[in-house]
Amino acid sequence: MFGLDTVGVRNGMPVFVEANGVARSSSESPVQTLEVSLDTATQDNLIVVAICQIPHNGVTGISDDNQTTYTNLPIGASTPALQSYVYWSRVTKTRSPFKVRVTFDAEGGYSPDLRVAEYANIAELMPVENAGAQTDPSAASIKLMIDVPVVPALVFASSCVGSQATDVTGFTSRVFTTPNGDLIADQIVTTAGPLAVTAGQTDVSGLILQLVAFAGGPLP
Repeated sequence: MFGLDTVGVRNGMPVFVEANGVARSSSESPVQTLEVSLDTATQDNLIVVAICQIPHNGVTGISDDNQTTYTNLPIGASTPALQSYVYWSRVTKTRSPFKVRVTFDAEGGYSPDLRVAEYANIAELMPVENAGAQTDPSAASIKLMIDVPVVPALVFASSCVGSQATDVTGFTSRVFTTPNGDLIADQIVTTAGPLAVTAGQTDVSGLILQLVAFAGGPLP
């Protein structure tokens, strides 16, 4: 985990804008790229990207219609059966539609999915307050604690599962991928401090939970 040492209050409430996702099943051939389209991406909004796949190879890049540089958060995680990443960027130019792509290495991605969400009213400077990941190779649920030192904040959750995700307790689910069963979800937090988060799935299997806290709009 990493984060800020001080507790503060900002004056911009984060807002969910839209989300979308796509997945390939394990019965299909490995793919070199996956692409998701958002209806409209507005300049300066936050884009968060989550990827889940069978751990066989690597992600070589995230790209979009604006040729944006994406930041790979240091919370990549894996179990023997799963591998998961989270990236973020800002929209540099308003576009409609707006396409985001993930590229895999020469052998391609196995049973991968791509989930993308857009948010408004995220702090321009140092937006990432904290981030972390928890894994379990065989579980029906998993818990992770994240500290949220500056509020209001957006806490983004990515659940990468071996079965079918059910929910992230207390969060609003934005995308469930079919057939892989992974999800992304979020919660707007208005009280600073530690937040305990639980994610579940329908069966006992591999499970990864990744959380990122993004600070709300600029300080008053």
